[in-house]
Amino acid sequence: MDAKSYYLSIGELSTRYKRLMQRCSTAGWVSAIIAAWMATPIVIGQETIGLNAREGRVRAGSVSLYARDIGQGPPAIVLHGGPDFDTAYLLPNLDRLADIYRLVYYDQRGRGKSADGVQPEDVSLPTDLEDIERVRQHFALEAPTLLGHSWGTVLALEYALRYPTRVSRLVLMNPAPASAAAAALLRKAYTTQLGDLMERQRAIVTGR
Repeated sequence: MDAKSYYLSIGELSTRYKRLMQRCSTAGWVSAIIAAWMATPIVIGQETIGLNAREGRVRAGSVSLYARDIGQGPPAIVLHGGPDFDTAYLLPNLDRLADIYRLVYYDQRGRGKSADGVQPEDVSLPTDLEDIERVRQHFALEAPTLLGHSWGTVLALEYALRYPTRVSRLVLMNPAPASAAAAALLRKAYTTQLGDLMERQRAIVTGR
């Protein structure tokens, strides 16, 4: 999977971003997230007490997506970062919102528990967006919030631009670059920061 191709395919995002933000209010969600983090001690390795997560699979063509559903209230589809991560790093901390929101997590195709039988050519920006739609339909969510972290914010923005009536709100945490130009700046800064280590990485990639 070539991450550069993702960014090149969404070059128009930055010019349409402000208009989209006017339609998607995040004030309530931001307040809820801040309150949840401040009110609850950080406990690593434990599920939210008193709430049972429901696990299952979502069929996406020939791919089976792992999904996890917890909580009650307004629904939100959680889009993890990466693009090569899965939902595991968000748990259990994000579950603190499950007492007031219904959180629908899923591992994006080719990642985590959704990797079985998936080839690199099976993963692209269009398939990732189709999978969000399949998850939405599977859980019968009319217009959920999209809660994206890092790479997941790119998917959230792109999906909302294509299907604005199927999204009620956006929550964008630590957003990834939303244009080819911004992605190029990030790669340049990353390369500069690594210095000599970047040359070692290139040697590893090109070597046996």
